Amino acid sequence: MGQLTPALQQYFKLKEQYKGCCFLAKLGIEYVLFFRVGDFYEFFFNDAITMSQVLGIALTTRGKYKDHDIPLCGIPYFAIDNYLKKVIRKGLKVAICEQTEVCFGIYLNLQTPSEAKSRGKRKSPVLERSVVRLISAGTLVEDAFLSPRQSNFLCALSSTRDNSHFGFSVIDISTGEYAVHNVDSSQLASLFARYDPREILLSHALQSNPPSALASFLASDSVNETRCMVTVLDDTAWESGELQTLIDTHSELAALSQPFREHLFSEMELDALHALLQYINTTQMGAFPRLFCLEGEEEEDQRSLELDRSTRDSLNLTRGSRDTLTGSVLNVWQRGNAKRQTIDRTVTVMGSRLLSNRLSSPLTQPKEINHRLDTLSYFIQNPQVTTMLLPLLKSLGDSERSFQRLVLKRGSPQDLGVIRDMLRTTQAIYEAIHSSFSTSSNPFFLRVLDTFEKAGQTSLLSVLSKALTESLPFSLSDGGFIAPGYSAELDHWRSIESSNASLLSEMQAKYISLTNNAKLKVKWTESLGFFVEVPNSTPLDRSLFLPCQTLKSHLRYKTAELVELDNKRFGACEKVKKLELSFFNELKTLVENEGLLLTQCNALLSILDVNCGLSRVCADFGYVRPTVNASSTLSLTDVRHLVVEDMMMKQKQGKTFIPNSLHMDCQQGIRSCIITGPNMGGKTTLLRSVALCVILGQMGCFIPASRGEIGTVDKIFSRVGSSDDILNNRSTFYSEISETASILRNATSRSLILVDELGRGTSVEEGVAIATSVLDFIHTKIQCKTLFATHYKQVTDLVRKNTQMANFKMGAIPTDSSLLLSYRMEAGISDQSYGLFIAKMAGIPREILESAEKMVQKMKEDGREIEKALQEVDVNQLTPIQAMLCLSELKEIAQKRDEEERERFVESFAIKIVFKVCYSLDKMALRKVFLVLLISVQGVLAWFNIEHMVIAQIAKNYANSLSFNKASSIIKLLGDKYNSTANYLEAACWADEVKKTAEYNYTVPWHFTRRGYSNDSTAAKTDEPEDSIVNRLQSLFTEIDQSDVSETSSSQLRFLVHLIGDIHQPLHILNYFDSSFPSGDQSGNLFFVREPGKNASQAVNLHAWTDGCAGFFSDCKELPVKEEHYVEILNEASTIALLCEDEASGSFAFDPAAWAEESFEAGVEIYRMVKQGAELTEEQVEEVQTILKKQICKAGKRLAGSFELIYTKFPPPSDFYFIMMVFVSLLGVVILDEVYNGGSCSKQRREYVGIENNKMKKVKFNFGNSKI
Repeated sequence: MGQLTPALQQYFKLKEQYKGCCFLAKLGIEYVLFFRVGDFYEFFFNDAITMSQVLGIALTTRGKYKDHDIPLCGIPYFAIDNYLKKVIRKGLKVAICEQTEVCFGIYLNLQTPSEAKSRGKRKSPVLERSVVRLISAGTLVEDAFLSPRQSNFLCALSSTRDNSHFGFSVIDISTGEYAVHNVDSSQLASLFARYDPREILLSHALQSNPPSALASFLASDSVNETRCMVTVLDDTAWESGELQTLIDTHSELAALSQPFREHLFSEMELDALHALLQYINTTQMGAFPRLFCLEGEEEEDQRSLELDRSTRDSLNLTRGSRDTLTGSVLNVWQRGNAKRQTIDRTVTVMGSRLLSNRLSSPLTQPKEINHRLDTLSYFIQNPQVTTMLLPLLKSLGDSERSFQRLVLKRGSPQDLGVIRDMLRTTQAIYEAIHSSFSTSSNPFFLRVLDTFEKAGQTSLLSVLSKALTESLPFSLSDGGFIAPGYSAELDHWRSIESSNASLLSEMQAKYISLTNNAKLKVKWTESLGFFVEVPNSTPLDRSLFLPCQTLKSHLRYKTAELVELDNKRFGACEKVKKLELSFFNELKTLVENEGLLLTQCNALLSILDVNCGLSRVCADFGYVRPTVNASSTLSLTDVRHLVVEDMMMKQKQGKTFIPNSLHMDCQQGIRSCIITGPNMGGKTTLLRSVALCVILGQMGCFIPASRGEIGTVDKIFSRVGSSDDILNNRSTFYSEISETASILRNATSRSLILVDELGRGTSVEEGVAIATSVLDFIHTKIQCKTLFATHYKQVTDLVRKNTQMANFKMGAIPTDSSLLLSYRMEAGISDQSYGLFIAKMAGIPREILESAEKMVQKMKEDGREIEKALQEVDVNQLTPIQAMLCLSELKEIAQKRDEEERERFVESFAIKIVFKVCYSLDKMALRKVFLVLLISVQGVLAWFNIEHMVIAQIAKNYANSLSFNKASSIIKLLGDKYNSTANYLEAACWADEVKKTAEYNYTVPWHFTRRGYSNDSTAAKTDEPEDSIVNRLQSLFTEIDQSDVSETSSSQLRFLVHLIGDIHQPLHILNYFDSSFPSGDQSGNLFFVREPGKNASQAVNLHAWTDGCAGFFSDCKELPVKEEHYVEILNEASTIALLCEDEASGSFAFDPAAWAEESFEAGVEIYRMVKQGAELTEEQVEEVQTILKKQICKAGKRLAGSFELIYTKFPPPSDFYFIMMVFVSLLGVVILDEVYNGGSCSKQRREYVGIENNKMKKVKFNFGNSKI
């Protein structure tokens, strides 16, 4: 090592070890080492360079090695969660190295402070350190890194030498679920789509020669977004010889024992399973999760319905499309990011994960499907069961993941509390069901009662209830989680630890008497312990009092007696921590010993939650139980698309979904349906409706229809929708044909195939040929149920030569001015696709439509020209010469048509439309359009990030702790979604980040409004969008539910925090008009000013200048925020908060309209000081800065008040009667006014009492700290 310091020698040793040692050395896996040094994790050499780039942190140097600077960077230890997310998302693996000779060594169960001190003179010149955790994408267990409603699978893939068969094994170590599969190459794609693993373990052979399904998955969008990590293991990891030893020596793997001993696993499955367990064993430092088989995979011969990635995406099973008004089958998302459930009405995250799993992997065995349907039927027939269960289930935490964290030695006191609360819930459910409902005929409820009764018979619940406090800390090091009375010894040491008050008063009286100094005080602090404090003017005798600290106006002393008390108290603190740790480990062992029972309880609670949710959906939407059997029949009466129907009902536009009916039978009835009809006529919706009904039925749910019979299918293929794949150099046509080829290779006679508009990406002739040939092959060779939607009438001719095939069309009635769509499927063939009608509905200019109509008519006439000529020939009167002349004329007509077709192909209709539109606009019009677009983008700029964080910090400083802690904890829930961060201050900038995305682009108008102002005779116009900042803030305040703890509330709060900041930026409210800006200056974007000393070329627009508080702040665009910015935020928040002392949250009323008016007046003040293009004076800059700082101050304190209004409870009873008296008095004013003024209540009084549009609205009163 030579020139390396002892600490760096230690770093190199650990770094080499976790390139890796033992198993890791064979794997060749390299980890980024998070090396703990005091309050920071530091990175050196190549790790420093990598982390600087990945995390966007400053790279510096410290010392030299072999005459080269040593690269260095670091992050604060308390911010590790935020940084770890970024590192894992970039596909890197992490080794966490901690100091084991520090006080929080207790937390790591390594060494207490006294034990560290007792070592005497240190033999090593550096603190002891060790790696305590290896982290990768598939081994995460902390809630901060996981999506609560999604599984987090780690996958291993083994194969035969020729890659014809594979062992596929998955484990979610955060929940303990596992599954193993022995499949051929055709089944791989559906497995990857089903489990969507976060990390895949491969051998070197598979990495160098991957099967096509694996290569496709690794090239998919999810992997391009670095959601999936690939880890290559050495070949020795895939040798399953040690698997039996692992299973026998770890009780957590007991679920594998029986199938292993009964030889139910194939050799490839064992290899994949062994690689998984070895990897978990190494990364979890010898710990394993308690495994249990994933639901639906318990039986050896039980297979799930196969759905590949494109089918899942086209049906929007668990993920919605990019359109914000289109959602998934699980959840529909609408404006404002407010989540609207479709079938996911679960109230626990465990239930939500189970529902997602069921939807992703429907069953294929009718017996198991009908068992699920029986259970759901009981819930639907007995709605009182759901009513009783829901409040109890809502109290559940994520006990699945809490239990596994405890087993993996990552648990916290809160995890013990979650287990305790889960057991309480099981007993409450047992009592309610046992005493109130007859369940003797329902096998599922008998199993619930039996399992929950066993849970009540164990001592675990009583021990946890007695041992734990109700409010538990997240970290062991916080202490205080063992309840008083549980341990007399612990209570004794705690009393010594907390005896400060009595000791202080006793010692103070003693020393005052001794020194005759009435100003003497005895105090205690964490850093100094007990000490005596006197004013500088009265120093004490140093023979008894030893100086320990000198302050500006006071002196502090120690005495031998106080030192002894310090030691006694310190010893008590250590004893308390050791005892609490000991009790924690005892309780954790008790929980682990009941692992099987707890796992069963969690599973049953999840099933209860799923059935409660589904029963509510089925009742609300009139779903019916389908008949599910092993036949080849698919019969659906009045089938509906559940997502579309749900959206139509929630939009309340008076429209209802038009259902359709379908009957297919591969044995005796129709096997293939060809569906033609107009665009937007409902063809695609019908295809998706049928597929979703089959999926819902086979997952064990009722279906959106009036009747249904489903003969189970083994696979569903959906070739619906179109998109290209630029990253993989795949055109839209190639993507469609590639998906079609996969269908033709993998479909069986028991499959269901949906095809929509195949062949549209090439010439008409080729498209017709491809579509016809594909359908003919499916019908005659594969012989499965098929729905084939097309615009090619030629395809319908197949019905003439094939039995069990029929033509259907979507009804449409053209009128002179429009097209009436019936959305009904009828027998027959549609005569046309009505593309021009749809173009007219879309707003294509009339002249283009007229041109297109003429071209269509001409093409029709050309097509009839030869036919007309032939019809006019009388073959009985035709001489040989006339026949030759007639043939020559027909040849000329055909040649002329060929030339015109070639010309039309080169000069396509689409290109003509583009040029015709472009050349119809003059240059000036184009410039105006471009300018308006540019201004509309600039006009939604906001305060810089740093101002938004200053506002958030002021709110934190002034809000009461109850309301702020509740708000900040909910804000963190959104985690890292949508460019997010869990940090409270940084989340204040989130709304500006997401509005740049296509998904949230509709939120741009929320950030501003434009109220006109003019200082001359120019007319000032006000442009206030319906969804402007004032209306949006009021809506958010009304919509936020103080009892809701979800990602929905998190997003709502983030918008509220940000928009309260925006509404106080004056130029988000005011739009300036004068003779220079007759159309307005676009809120300062066209109005330029010069700071003092700047020339004309350095002018900035007024909007951007005020966004930076008139040059006072510089922006910090990169998140997470650097340390220097945090210091600036804290300092400025304290200073700026003094500028509006009159803003008190205690008398706060939520009034966005009033705030906007204040901002408008502030903007007027600014415009009165500045002139277009003029140089500002120093005094003007300071005045504008003061105006803007006051606005920031008001925003922060009003945000604090908003938190309190939302999350503080109703006023106490003493205030209630007074409030009611005031309310009744105000109501009396309205009644008298209505009587004496003939019902014309004055506007002023109507606003005062909350009357708007002759309706009462919510009224808020404030009395001291009480609000209603």
